[in-house]
Amino acid sequence: MKILKTILQSNASKYIHIVFILSLALYIRKQPLILMAVFVYSVVLFKKRKSLLYLSMFILFLVIIRLSLIDHRINEPIPLQAKVLKVDVDSLLVKSKYKYLVYLDDTSFYYPGMTLKINGQYRELDIKNLPNSFNYSLYLKSQGIQAVIDVESIRVLDNQKSIFYLQYALQNWIDKTYDGHIQTYLNLFILGDKSYLNQEIYSASLDIGISHLYAISGMHLGLIILMLQTILNQFYLDRKTHLLLMCFFLIIYNIITGFSISLIRASLLFVLVFAFKKTSNKLSALDYLTVIFIGFLLYQPYLIYYIGFQLSFLMTFVIIVFSKLTYKKSKIKQLYILSALAYVFSLPIILSANHKIGLMNIIYNPIFIIFVMTFLLPGTFVILIYPPFKIIYTHFIQTYEKAILFGQSYNLYIDYSFFNGMMIPLYWLLLVVSISVLYKGKKFKLLASLWLFFIILNSSANSISMISRVSILDVNQGDAIFIESNHCKAIIDTGNVDDYNSLINYIKGRNINQIDILFISHPHQDHYGEVKDLVNEIHVNRIYVSRYINTIDKESQIIAKKGDQIICKKQVFSIIHSNIDDNNENNNSLVIYTKIHNDGWLFTGDIESKVEAMIIKEFQMDIKHLKLAHHGSDTSSTDAFLNAYKPKYAYVSVGRNDYGMPSKNVLSRLNAHQVRLYSTYEIGSIEVNYIGKFTFTTTYIDGKKTYRFNK
Repeated sequence: MKILKTILQSNASKYIHIVFILSLALYIRKQPLILMAVFVYSVVLFKKRKSLLYLSMFILFLVIIRLSLIDHRINEPIPLQAKVLKVDVDSLLVKSKYKYLVYLDDTSFYYPGMTLKINGQYRELDIKNLPNSFNYSLYLKSQGIQAVIDVESIRVLDNQKSIFYLQYALQNWIDKTYDGHIQTYLNLFILGDKSYLNQEIYSASLDIGISHLYAISGMHLGLIILMLQTILNQFYLDRKTHLLLMCFFLIIYNIITGFSISLIRASLLFVLVFAFKKTSNKLSALDYLTVIFIGFLLYQPYLIYYIGFQLSFLMTFVIIVFSKLTYKKSKIKQLYILSALAYVFSLPIILSANHKIGLMNIIYNPIFIIFVMTFLLPGTFVILIYPPFKIIYTHFIQTYEKAILFGQSYNLYIDYSFFNGMMIPLYWLLLVVSISVLYKGKKFKLLASLWLFFIILNSSANSISMISRVSILDVNQGDAIFIESNHCKAIIDTGNVDDYNSLINYIKGRNINQIDILFISHPHQDHYGEVKDLVNEIHVNRIYVSRYINTIDKESQIIAKKGDQIICKKQVFSIIHSNIDDNNENNNSLVIYTKIHNDGWLFTGDIESKVEAMIIKEFQMDIKHLKLAHHGSDTSSTDAFLNAYKPKYAYVSVGRNDYGMPSKNVLSRLNAHQVRLYSTYEIGSIEVNYIGKFTFTTTYIDGKKTYRFNK
């Protein structure tokens, strides 16, 4: 559109291109195909503004160096001497050379500023490395946390208080002075602490897309600055004194709220705009936003992968750019238009977290923003000054929560995701074109056709895809395999119980809303733990088991027997082994054989050498890919079995364990038979992809996607 084009091409906003280059380049880590977008963008920038491209590359180089330094940090030796930064119910955030998260049973004795001598063990994190799902390791890095420590003993070396004690003291005062709803919303809107919020209300807030209201951000700061400006204006201060007092207040408020990303961003933007407003400086608000963005990334580059950071900067960018469209409209219309635009632009980020859209959210969002800005947020400060106001404020809260639950109930939800990272830039480009068309009031039919094509392409990409794929998913110490071939979508096992629903998010993130077949190899928790959540969240046509499991309806389960040929579209799954009523439940596992693009695949559950010997006697199979039985235990994958079928590749799904899996003996046997091993513990989730006769493997670990081209 003309306004956006003018802003982005003007000298006053030219530095925003650095943000685009940095963001795209750093996302190559998660989606290597974005490299093409970076190349095209760089070529265009080279032709238009060479100096800007060179500056972008230099800053990117510095950010990459910073990333490398963080990745190669070594944990400090324990016992560790560190200062307390923050106190939570069951953990302390402490800082020595680096920051550490320290878990212990009782934190009531500690407060910010204390110096502690900590003895314990560094926790080896049980990370599930699945695309489209929450990655705890990446989250810790985005927060600047080096490692997690399980405490054995703590000794206090110094009882001094730090500046962070201010937040701790205020929170304690609120907790002692108020209770119930008042306590919850004072902590929420003054300190940005969501832990007090009722889980049902928070879940409903996520569903209707208003959870961003619970982050201390520009909206909160704007109201506070307005009140402070009103007070300061009564004293007729000179501009410099006015700015210094504002800066002092902003520093205090950032300390109180624990230096949240969105508040730091809003504070710095306010200070820069206010400080240079009446100078000859020709930088725009977008340029100041760029400077802040670069500063954040140079300090902590992993923030780029943190959803709060992404939403904070994207929404601010949208509001700055498109506010020029609405400045002639009433305040209410401005709020509606800008909040709607912020919502639709942030949709890809929101969908990456919850994988569904509430169609009424775009209407609900401005209503709740107005209510919070008009009643809830100002009310928290009124209560601090005039406590009797809490009677009225309680009614505000009750109305607000009833409205949230109403909005959640009266909504239409669609499971939806962007199946490929390249679709997101395309979506944003289409949005900009759409706004331009609507602004000019022409070519509506062409616009509707473009959106229809985009939605069909994104929704049906999996159905029309020419790629077949076998995914050995990193669900830690468990098994979960996802197969897509001949338009059939099948799952073999679900892994253990998972509070983060990693398997479900992986599937929904691929824009897949239906599974044709689910196989449960045997009723061990690490193979069927997520089955109940899976069938509740995603429609499963058929469920095959070796024997009935008790977490889902018996009527929905089909007993698979040895010799069965299970047809899924054009894909055939042969049951090589099933329940034999063995005392060892592992030996009752389903063993499944299938061919994908003429490659033989054998999935062995947890069978041991006894069953392997039975299979050798009864079946001759061409096996190129073998899923190792029982996570690489020494009781399986015998020399006889490997010699009989001569697989070329083997896969083991394993996490941190005390059983020595995969066994050194198994590794030796694989090496002796020249079988190449892929381990989820070492390289994360593994996807073997087929395009005709061409095969390549992708791996995903610690948020990084890597392509491996098979020989």
